[in-house]
Amino acid sequence: MPITVYERPGRTFTEDEKGYVSGSRKWKIVVDTLNASPIDIYTAVGVNKYDQHPYYTQAIARTPKLTQDETDVVVWNLEIEYSSAPFEASGQPDAGSQQAPSKNSDQWKEPELRPPVWAFTRKEIMRVLEVDAVTGSYVTNSARFPYDPPIEVPSSNMLIRIDFWTTSIQIATLRTKWDRVNSAAWKGFPIRTLRINDFNAKTHYEKADGGGLLSYWECSVEIEHSEIPWNPRKILDQGSVKIVNDSGVMRYERCKDGTGNPIVVPLNGSGEELPAGDDLVFREVNAYKEEAFATILFP
Repeated sequence: MPITVYERPGRTFTEDEKGYVSGSRKWKIVVDTLNASPIDIYTAVGVNKYDQHPYYTQAIARTPKLTQDETDVVVWNLEIEYSSAPFEASGQPDAGSQQAPSKNSDQWKEPELRPPVWAFTRKEIMRVLEVDAVTGSYVTNSARFPYDPPIEVPSSNMLIRIDFWTTSIQIATLRTKWDRVNSAAWKGFPIRTLRINDFNAKTHYEKADGGGLLSYWECSVEIEHSEIPWNPRKILDQGSVKIVNDSGVMRYERCKDGTGNPIVVPLNGSGEELPAGDDLVFREVNAYKEEAFATILFP
């Protein structure tokens, strides 16, 4: 079906007191049939819901308004509003159940194509001081042994919350997303510095165009970013039992001080007591399973 598209001149954008930009674009569309499909017209115009404006890139396409000319039925008029102001996917904060579905007044695209909402906050934690922040050396006492009890200092991690919408989700595998660490760099964050604290989903319903209900899932993910990678964790090789090489025979022996009292001693990485003056040995342990976030979230 041949369709001719003319963009009307006179685009005007304004900026409000909060710095949000808004305006609209208008098109005249000429078709060769009396029964033109709105989908074909939208496709011919080539602007989708949530597309950036070509000049005011901070503004995205919002609700389209498509009308048929009253005097010439082969002519259609399309106006798309643009705005950089934030908005919610549904207009009724307390709606969304089967009995009270939210309105579909600001949805043109299916849930997967609605832009996710990102939020960033700070989380204060008490962290064991293991490494000197300036020199990078391990923190030990004058005997070159970690402090007991360990030294704790206030520290800050970043919390990232992402809300998005989808028509389907695998409930049985939702648990497998918790406590995952990124196995590759993601969204500019280095490898192994992100951990999924929470991933939850709930059903939501909207009034569909033409009647009926549109069912989908509202998903929320909380990710915690740490400058110190989550994997691997370095643990001092120490214990109250050591391996003793007795003329080629390896045996286990309790560690004791000069008076026979049990003690904990540093080990050399092979189970034997670390000789005095040698560098402490730290073993690496992966505390969390790793996975590419692009496969368990969205690219």
